[in-house]
Amino acid sequence: MYGEPNTPRSMAASTSAFRRSLIIALPAPDISAEKLRLASSADVLDYYKEAYDKGIADYLPDLRFGESDMPPLLSPAEMYLYDLYVGRLTQTAFRQKWDSLAQISNRSQMKLLQRDEFIQNHSLSVTMGMRNYDFMVSGLWGTDRNHGISDKTRKLGLNMKHNLSLLKNKLKISLMANFDNSRKTSGAPVNIDWDPYQLLLDQQGNYVYNYKDITPDVNERMMKAGYLNSAYNPLEDTRVNNSTSNLNNINSNLNINWQLAKWLNWSTSITYQRSKDNTTDYTAAASSQGRTLINQYGERVRHNYKDVVDVIFHIPKGDILKKGQRSTKMFNVRTGLNFNHTFGTAHNLSVSVDGGATDGENTSLPTYTFYGYDPATGRSLPVLTGSTSSFWNYGGSSMNPAQLLVPTLATNNYNRNITMN
Repeated sequence: MYGEPNTPRSMAASTSAFRRSLIIALPAPDISAEKLRLASSADVLDYYKEAYDKGIADYLPDLRFGESDMPPLLSPAEMYLYDLYVGRLTQTAFRQKWDSLAQISNRSQMKLLQRDEFIQNHSLSVTMGMRNYDFMVSGLWGTDRNHGISDKTRKLGLNMKHNLSLLKNKLKISLMANFDNSRKTSGAPVNIDWDPYQLLLDQQGNYVYNYKDITPDVNERMMKAGYLNSAYNPLEDTRVNNSTSNLNNINSNLNINWQLAKWLNWSTSITYQRSKDNTTDYTAAASSQGRTLINQYGERVRHNYKDVVDVIFHIPKGDILKKGQRSTKMFNVRTGLNFNHTFGTAHNLSVSVDGGATDGENTSLPTYTFYGYDPATGRSLPVLTGSTSSFWNYGGSSMNPAQLLVPTLATNNYNRNITMN
């Protein structure tokens, strides 16, 4: 008797693939003066002038003791009022500068610090199934260009899952593994508490610098002695500085379940996890943070113990790169036997014995800082320590350049335990 050959079900396979893409564009937040209900430049200037006229501006000096240096942390409007008070500005010159400020609004320039967010995610999944085996693999690629002009994230992922059934479904094995990589870049933090007339760029597109810890007069004297410009511009800092995190994760799990007898079952679970995060902080020489640090470690050279006429830089001019690494590892094994038997119709006996072991480690490597770093060559320059342990900088602070060479401490934490039940 003849017929068509039969195909065993264990050999019949089906395969399917699924692809998905998601793209989202999000407009930058509305930071207009109307939306945020901000005061205009003219309103802010009226507030400063009223405090000045009433004599309650606490930054003005007592002229009975002679002219003193302008205090730091003043706004440009307060600087003009200070110069008017001590006689550096005439009423006519002051009024011209004051009226010019009242006509300025920086809201359009503040938009240079943000952009539309653009998100895209793409995934591809492939599955295959047989009678006693099925398999799934999926991949993910995505990017997120955030609202910050230097902020972005890139994600890569690979997921796999295997299910195997043997011995007439009495032995079941499941293996799962995930691999993913995430690279995140962030610009310099932007926290601007400015008056509405303070600009980021002039009419020629050049950076407009402002002052925080020092005054324009002190900055001018420092630059005359050879120091770098200590003023800052948040747009420039955001464009040239960045921090990067490159994170890799591995997560895998193996489950085995074996029915040794109708009333006896053995199960085992093995888990392995690992992550490594490499971080870099990049400070450009052109940024205010880079210039300020180089100035702090600039040794002053005085003429006849009076005026500062020169500077010896102990930090080489150039970019500054800081590298660090953190990692975690965990390995866990758990196994056990379970006995479950029913006697007759009213009695049941259930007994289980299991145990497990865990080995974990958290590691943080020393963070090293490279000065005078050249990104084109990947090389840095040594710090000038000198014959003495410390020196005086322009502001009169004692500085020890050897402290720049001390890395952060490495840390290792171990966790091991065994359990029996």
